[in-house]
Amino acid sequence: MLFKTHLDIGYTDSAKNVTDKYLNTFIPNAIKVGNELLNTETPFVWTTGSWLIWQALKNDTDGSVEQAIKDGIIRWHALPCTTHTELMSKKLFEYGVSISQKLDKRFGKKTIAAKMTDVPGHTMGIVPVLADADIEFLHLGVNTATPLPPVPPVFKWRCDNKEITVIYQSS
Repeated sequence: MLFKTHLDIGYTDSAKNVTDKYLNTFIPNAIKVGNELLNTETPFVWTTGSWLIWQALKNDTDGSVEQAIKDGIIRWHALPCTTHTELMSKKLFEYGVSISQKLDKRFGKKTIAAKMTDVPGHTMGIVPVLADADIEFLHLGVNTATPLPPVPPVFKWRCDNKEITVIYQSS
C-alpha cells in the first residue's frame, strides 16, 4: 500500500499546530503501521513532501524516522509541499526541489516523481526545473469544484525543450 499525505500548513490551523500534529502524531503513527506491515504481503509506504521529512529528521531524537526511511516505510516526493507555483521565483522552486535531492543523496534514493494537490493550475516554468532535476512524472490533483484544463488525463508537458509526464485528476 502506498499513501500520499495531504498537508495543509496554515489552512486548517496555525502552521505550528499543523506541523506539530504531523511530527508528533501522524508520522509516529505511520511508522507504527509501517512496522506492523513491514514483512507482509501488503507493506505500507507513507509518502509526503520532502520538507516535512526534512523537519521530521531534524526532530528524530530516537532515530525512528531515519530507520523508517531505511526500511522503506517513509518516502518523500520531489516537491517540498503544495505551492502556488506562479507566485514562486525559479530560484525558490529550485530550492524546494533541492530538499528531495539532499534526502536522496543522504539515503541513496532516486526520486523521479512529484505531487501537487488543491492548486488549480501551475506555471509551465516548473517543467524545466523538474526535468533538470531528473523528475520524470508530476501528478496534479485538484478539488472536484475546480474545472480541469482542456488536456488529456496523461500528457507530456513541454517547455524550453524539456518535458515531464503529467497526470491531471479532478478528485
